[in-house]
Amino acid sequence: MIKKFPQATLTLTFLIILLFYLYLRFLLSLSLTIPSTDEIVTISTFLDFRTILLKYIPNNHVFTSMLGMITSYLFGVNIILLRTISFICLLLIFIKIYKNFKDGYLSILILLVFSFDSLLIDYSFLFRGYIFSSFLFVLIFFKIIKLEDNI
Repeated sequence: MIKKFPQATLTLTFLIILLFYLYLRFLLSLSLTIPSTDEIVTISTFLDFRTILLKYIPNNHVFTSMLGMITSYLFGVNIILLRTISFICLLLIFIKIYKNFKDGYLSILILLVFSFDSLLIDYSFLFRGYIFSSFLFVLIFFKIIKLEDNI
């Protein structure tokens, strides 16, 4: 007799496989992606507490720079650790979407659409602050929805 798996188990398994795929892409991007200009400027200029708020160059990555500054002071400047901050923020985005929508199919669809765009994936792994800003946007979005539900 064939035993059927519960639907939630299949959905969670598929989500884990997709997240593992993203993790493999992240590891691959570490060896293939050369640091971009913005990444080099962020690392060389904005990872020091004396220059984090310089205004001669537009810097919209203050929070990312603060996280990178703490990481650099603890472990030294390491591009792999700095890019890991972006990867963790990406994972937190998908976890937040999965928990708040409580719909595994929608989470899988969002993750699949994201996974098919290789340029989006590559830019998400760079230490530039965009994915951290996206994580903050997701947090604010769900807070606004929660506030609207309470009204």
